Amino acid sequence: MPILLQLFLTFIFIGILNFGGGYAMIAFIQNQVVNVHGWLTVQEYTDMLAISQSTPGPVAVNTATYTGFKIGGIPGALLATFGLVVPAYFIILGLMYLLRHNPDNPTLRQIISGVRPMVVALTAGSAVVLAFENITSFYELALFLLSFLLLRKFKLNPIILVLTFGIWGIAYANIFGV
Repeated sequence: MPILLQLFLTFIFIGILNFGGGYAMIAFIQNQVVNVHGWLTVQEYTDMLAISQSTPGPVAVNTATYTGFKIGGIPGALLATFGLVVPAYFIILGLMYLLRHNPDNPTLRQIISGVRPMVVALTAGSAVVLAFENITSFYELALFLLSFLLLRKFKLNPIILVLTFGIWGIAYANIFGV
């Protein structure tokens, strides 16, 4: 199967089977692009994920675009992004229609109340997987805890934190030769 078709079908598959937004998709995308297809290494995926979270746009879309570009250039980026987004578009249209025409339907409300905790679990699971794969030293653990504290306790702007920690990373590497 040609690589561009394989890329497109993989991201359609991801788009159809994942619920809960970009963060809930992180582990599933990683499994597909790293483990199943071998398009990226774990390190490449982690680096790409860091870039995807610090650039404008949804993390899953940025991830698809980056992966597609790495595998198939601009056509690959377009096909991966389109493959990821189109199923979600039609699923959301269908759900909006159902909710708009049945706002008090108890079955729909029960489905939503059942899916909500699962989405939280998917997101938390992705965070745990990423933490175990990327926090490999006390230094990285300290940076993680500091950034978490600054985000949650002091409500600092994530953009400012990304820029600050990026500058810190450059300074640290130059000072300590890491």
